[in-house]
This record gives sequence, structure tokens and C-alpha cells, in this order.
Amino acid sequence: MDAASPWQLGFQDSATHGMECIISLHHTLLFYLTIIFILVSWMLTRTILYANMKSTDDTGTSEDAHMLEII
Repeated sequence: MDAASPWQLGFQDSATHGMECIISLHHTLLFYLTIIFILVSWMLTRTILYANMKSTDDTGTSEDAHMLEII
């Protein structure tokens, strides 16, 4: 398979060692970016849920909400 197929999503088969290294780098970066995306999404979700719980709490003050906005 040395030619692109219609609607191909991945890379073509590599013909040189340099292209094999580029494809390997692409897969490695994609893996780490996926891990970072999942971690940041989890942290953002936790922060939003925590802020929502603090704002609906009767004992909480608006001071906590202002501190979260500053951070």
C-alpha cells in the first residue's frame, strides 16, 4: 500500500526512515496531548463542581466566590 486511499485518516506507509521517525513522533505527541487533555478536563470539571457546591452552600459567603475568581 504505497498510495493514499480515499478518505484515509492515517499516514501513508513510509518509504524512508525519516518518515518513520516523524510518524512515531506524531503518535507519541498525540498520546501525551491526550493525557494532558484528560487531566485538564478533569481539573476544570472538579473546579466548576466545587465552585457550584460552594455557591449553593448556605454557610458560604461571597468572599469565597471572589477568591476563586481572582485565582
